[in-house]
Amino acid sequence: MNSKQKWLEEAYDLFGEYGPDGLNIKLLAEKAGLPRTNFYYHFADKEDLIEQLLHLHNQVCENYCEVLRDQMRVFLPDMHKVAVEHQEGFKFHRQLFLNRNDHRLNLVYINANNSCNPVIIPKLIEYYKLNVPYSIIESLWTTVTDTWYSRLDVNNFNVSCLCGLTEEIMKTVLDFAKTKLFVNSIKSVRL
Repeated sequence: MNSKQKWLEEAYDLFGEYGPDGLNIKLLAEKAGLPRTNFYYHFADKEDLIEQLLHLHNQVCENYCEVLRDQMRVFLPDMHKVAVEHQEGFKFHRQLFLNRNDHRLNLVYINANNSCNPVIIPKLIEYYKLNVPYSIIESLWTTVTDTWYSRLDVNNFNVSCLCGLTEEIMKTVLDFAKTKLFVNSIKSVRL
């Protein structure tokens, strides 16, 4: 592995643990086992590193969507079986969510979620036997996803806990979907 790849891998893990503010070049050099001066051979500064990490994360998300497409037969537990295999990507993605005030991080978060929607949403519809317009399901799924990342415990990242969290959030969303407010909103969409 070349030194640039080593920097990126260690920075990806560090970002996943502590977010962009935790990307300390001295600490990163220690974790990578490389001299700090070597960092500037590959990156102009910390902002350049973040840009390259975002590019790397886009690739990680594309890979995740492909694996989902190949392995997800049923919404739960299959989605989370794949998630557990991609834990580092989920940690990184959670940091994007937690740091959405940075427009670059927010954009990557939203685009990555949207790119997986065509794989996930049909399985979600099938699993919960939903009969509402796709656009409504997509909006609800965005709410579920944001809530999921806000409550995700990365130290308890296993299929059982992830499924439990998803089921709990989906129950709340589906209970809301039975309310008059939601039914009236669907009627206005269908008109």
